[in-house]
Amino acid sequence: MSISRSLPLSLTRHSFSSLAALIVIAGLDYITGYELQFFVFYFIPIALLASRVSQGSAVVGACVCAFVWYAVDHLSGHSYTSAFYPLWNALLRLSAFLIIAVALARMRLHRERMMEANVELANSLVRLERMNEELQRLREGLHVVCAWTKRIKVDGQWLSLETFLDHHLKMKLTHGISDEALKDFFSKGTEPTQ
Repeated sequence: MSISRSLPLSLTRHSFSSLAALIVIAGLDYITGYELQFFVFYFIPIALLASRVSQGSAVVGACVCAFVWYAVDHLSGHSYTSAFYPLWNALLRLSAFLIIAVALARMRLHRERMMEANVELANSLVRLERMNEELQRLREGLHVVCAWTKRIKVDGQWLSLETFLDHHLKMKLTHGISDEALKDFFSKGTEPTQ
């Protein structure tokens, strides 16, 4: 089975698992009545959606959980002195559910980013280790420098200093003129042109 096919199946499975958990929790909440509170258990399907599916799914799940809690509370015969109270309680639960949904989804995204950063760090360390080994090999070896051309002999090839530094040490160079050469240039009577 390919990854592209297993990913939607996994998402669907987690969505159905959270729906099944919500049905079980709502059933237990209804059976036990309004005196025994099951509010905290409604976080389970939301947490499952937030940690396994997506933030959007968790937000939808939070809304569904708040509605289901409201419906169960109403169906269980809980009477209030004002019609405002059950709506207020449902809004408070919805707020708590949404906070948990967003917080857990962001924690999941942060964890995924940290894992990606750790993989990149491990790859960078491998590259650094290889470069360090190459540097060590170059330092330990005896390099012959041509007395006339100032080229360096590496692995049987005569390389210019710029090529050697660029290819083996990954150094980028530019050219300038030293103070000594500039002084020598002007001492010969040559004036710079503008």
